[in-house]
Amino acid sequence: MKPKFKDSLICLNCRSALEWSDTRVRCSACNTGYPLSDGHPNFLKKTLGLDIAPERDIIHSGLSHYLKFLKNRRLQRILAPVMFFKDSRGKALLNDLLKQSTRILNVGSGDTDLGENVLNIDVISGKGVDILAEAHRLPLADQYFDAVICMDVLEHVRDAEKTIGELDRVLQEGGRIFITVPFIQRFHPSPNDFRRYTFTGLRSLNTGWMAEKSGTWMGPACAIQEMLTNFCAILFSFGSPALNNAFLIIFRYLFYPLQLLDYFLCRYPNSVLMAMDFYALFEKRNEAATASKRRG
Repeated sequence: MKPKFKDSLICLNCRSALEWSDTRVRCSACNTGYPLSDGHPNFLKKTLGLDIAPERDIIHSGLSHYLKFLKNRRLQRILAPVMFFKDSRGKALLNDLLKQSTRILNVGSGDTDLGENVLNIDVISGKGVDILAEAHRLPLADQYFDAVICMDVLEHVRDAEKTIGELDRVLQEGGRIFITVPFIQRFHPSPNDFRRYTFTGLRSLNTGWMAEKSGTWMGPACAIQEMLTNFCAILFSFGSPALNNAFLIIFRYLFYPLQLLDYFLCRYPNSVLMAMDFYALFEKRNEAATASKRRG
């Protein structure tokens, strides 16, 4: 875990500060202990595995689940590619957020580490992950971060409303949050998959957040490419999971050129009608402004 963020941790039971040792972190007030996994605090419940989708072994998001025997990550990415065009305007907003913020929380980070100013949280241990914790139970102090990143995570959490509340709680007033959510996408459990969002739904996630910028993150061409890839894999697999995953590789490469059209389509306002993914950059309003808006 990055040393600069150690003071951000709190106990999930009593919300007091935590003390560090070589093997665990312990609450200074209620004495609750949390183990260290590969040097990272682990705040996960033991029952987390019960939330895994029963279909996960049949239709897992991507093919990396079936290629764990390959230790070469570059080879894994060749055989299980995730090659979706992302709109340059959304990427520019994210890059600006990273440059302008000093305490950033990345929820559901996976193997992505966006820099020394970013605290990475996930439910699965991996390269770059600082803390193991669930998004709806963040072991973090109130209003600690000046920016939050939550990319393609809300569809995977069981309680999205609680998760949004937690993101709001740890974000300072005036802080900004960058969120991406899926609209037209296949079922992709990681470890589960519960919901999709419209463009309006994304912009309305929290009444205390003001949407500064929003748009299509991955466009209609990406959506069509992914649907065609999966449709053809299902059609020609004749119900065989092994054939399905082999055909996913073949058709993903075959239909890849389609998504290049999103270079133009993402710039069209009506691309939101059938986009694959949306993005939004929000600013957290102060409590007085939010209360005034509600009264109005």
